[in-house]
Amino acid sequence: MIALKRILVPYDFSETSAAAVRYGTALARNFPEFAVRPGAPAAEVVRYAQEAEIDLIVMGTHGRGFVGHVVMGSVAEKVVRTAPCPVLTVRNPNHGFLVPDAVKTSVAAAV
Repeated sequence: MIALKRILVPYDFSETSAAAVRYGTALARNFPEFAVRPGAPAAEVVRYAQEAEIDLIVMGTHGRGFVGHVVMGSVAEKVVRTAPCPVLTVRNPNHGFLVPDAVKTSVAAAV
C-alpha cells in the first residue's frame, strides 16, 4: 500500500483550488502544513515538494482547453512534468460536463 504521509495542496484562492483542497483534506484527514512561497507558481510548488519530501501533490486545474493553454500556459501541467512525486489534478466541479437524467436512468437500468 502507498503511504501518503505528506500531501501538498497548492492554493491560489480560486474555486478550482478549493475543490483540490477538499480532495487533499479527504486524503490526509487533516490540513497539510500551511506555507506561503513567493515566485513562479509551478517552480515553487516543485521546489517545496522536493524540500519537504512531499508524497503527493493535489492541485486544481482550470481545464481552459487548447487555445487557453497555448496562450496562458498551465501551472498544473508544468508541475505534473517536473514534480518529484505523483500529482493528482482536480478540475473545477462547476466546469465539468453534466450527465442528463436520461443517461443516468439508462445506466442504472443496465446495472
